[in-house]
Formats: sequence, C-alpha cells, structure tokens
Amino acid sequence: MVRKEEGKALLESLGAKYVVVTSRDGWQDEIQALAKKLNISVVFDAIAGDMTGTMMKLMPANSTTIVYGGLSGANVGNLPVIDMIYESKKMEAFYLVTWLTAGGMLKTILRIRSCFKLTMSALGEGGWAESLFEDCRMEDMWPQLCKSQSKAKKLRIRMD
Repeated sequence: MVRKEEGKALLESLGAKYVVVTSRDGWQDEIQALAKKLNISVVFDAIAGDMTGTMMKLMPANSTTIVYGGLSGANVGNLPVIDMIYESKKMEAFYLVTWLTAGGMLKTILRIRSCFKLTMSALGEGGWAESLFEDCRMEDMWPQLCKSQSKAKKLRIRMD
C-alpha cells in the first residue's frame, strides 16, 4: 500500500506485483479482494495511527496486524474491537533490535548473517537499493526515522 501513484511506480519498477494506492477510490475493496485472492492473513504496518485499525477491519478473520513503526507520529487507533473479539483478529508490535538480540549473542550473529544473505545483493553496487535509499547504521536508526519523512530517499539500515 502506498499513498501516491509515484510510490506505486517505484515499487513496480522494483518488481512488486500488487500495489494498492490509498488515494484512489475503491482502494479498500481492492485490499479486501487481494487479501482473499492471495490468502493474506498478516499486515505489516510502519505508519500506525488510524490506518492500523482500518487495515485490521479489511483483513479476514484470524488475521494479525504487526506494527513496527510510527511514521505518522500518532498512536495506533481506530481498532475494530468487535472484529478483534469475534473474528480473532490480533495486533502485535515488533522491534527489530529486540528480535535480533533475543536468545543471546550466537543467535544474534546467526540472524544477522541470515539477513545479510537475503539482502546484500540488492544493497551492493548495481543493486536496486544503490541509489534509492540513504544509508544509516542501526545505532542511528531511530533518530533518522524521527526526522521528516518528506525526503525523496528512504532510509536503508546497514549492519556492516
């Protein structure tokens, strides 16, 4: 999901097959149709605010919404309490550092190595992220995320 047509064009140029633009009429119906067609039961939310609850409403029963950011600057809201109770919809929070470091140093090293294998080809010279993202160390991630999000480049967390 993106707010603008430019975001859709960017994601499609990177190979995304399904991109929904929320400024278009009928986007909610499009989300519900895709959730059914693709059997989607998990939503990842970096924005928070009222969109979290809106997304939960659009998802099928027994789905989970995972909030991992707060780019809107607002608290999570608009939660569909009745859906959460009767349709077993859940909301969870995820913090990358907690996940990476859970289980001690050995597990942390193994997780980071696994992540490197999945992402390094895209992050290297000629990779899709080479010129589209601003590099940032994990230690500097939160202050960078709190800055204005109106910049053209997106933040890329480097762990090397």
